[in-house]
Amino acid sequence: MTEIVDVVDRNGKILKTLPKKIAHKRNLLHPTVKVFVFNKKGEIFVQQRSFSKDKDPGLWEGSFAGHVKHGEKPIKAAIREGKEELGINLNSKNLKKKGTIVIEKSGDKLYITV
Repeated sequence: MTEIVDVVDRNGKILKTLPKKIAHKRNLLHPTVKVFVFNKKGEIFVQQRSFSKDKDPGLWEGSFAGHVKHGEKPIKAAIREGKEELGINLNSKNLKKKGTIVIEKSGDKLYITV
């Protein structure tokens, strides 16, 4: 199944929608979420990316991340990705939005909601 994402400007305004693979290939800015999971001691959960990933295989990263699908709100994407990547059930009460950042690195442009 083809995953569709929104292409956005640096303010998060949707410009168009495309398959994720094309957004990546054309190096277009698109929304993602990055979630940091802490335990009661304040320690952060980190995981190693799969070696089969196209981007940054094998690198360590904070908790989990994922793409925001077309028409999806970042909060819903975070809840979905938590279930998909870690098997955890989150809800909006578990999550606190810290802000958005734009990352442009190694051929990847991401509009990230943290």
